[in-house]
Amino acid sequence: MAKQSTRRKRKSKSAKLKPYADFPLTAHPSGQWCKKHAGRQYYFGPLRDCKTALARFNREWKYIIEGRTPPAVASAGGPMTSTGTNAPAAVR
Repeated sequence: MAKQSTRRKRKSKSAKLKPYADFPLTAHPSGQWCKKHAGRQYYFGPLRDCKTALARFNREWKYIIEGRTPPAVASAGGPMTSTGTNAPAAVR
């Protein structure tokens, strides 16, 4: 009969950073919340801002699962431009 270990299992560092046990994202060593799908990592925001990362995850995840690109979201500065920033378009 195999001898059972008396050592306690330790929680991983990413598990310690999660705001609650069922949090769907994982803490990446780069300082971002991430989720893996189909062998690819998707990043949703910095570790210091789990609420915004979760909101972005909830908004984009359905598109990622379907294999589509999530739509761009306008920031408070104005509508998104074709370059993906909210900078003003070039003046002619």
